[in-house]
Amino acid sequence: MKSKEKFVEEIKEIRAMLASGAEANCSCPNINCEFHGDCYNCIRIHRHYKDHVPRCLQPMLREKVKGLTQMVEYTVENIPGSPKEYWDYLNEVAPPEKEK
Repeated sequence: MKSKEKFVEEIKEIRAMLASGAEANCSCPNINCEFHGDCYNCIRIHRHYKDHVPRCLQPMLREKVKGLTQMVEYTVENIPGSPKEYWDYLNEVAPPEKEK
């Protein structure tokens, strides 16, 4: 278990990172998604459906899992997301409702 002092140091680092604006922009490559940049709701959706990890978190998770998979001689692959045509079609047949 980490010490109270180490805990305080880590929280101070987190606060400084948040104040600096680092990681403030949405890193998801799916810029056509209507939830792009709305990380709070994106995470809520992925937690609800449990079908996959949000694309912005996949590179980080892939790196963590890669070490484990190498130990058991498996591989990690990048599964492509929904094509832009799907997002265009969605916006055509079921556009998001505008906030009032």
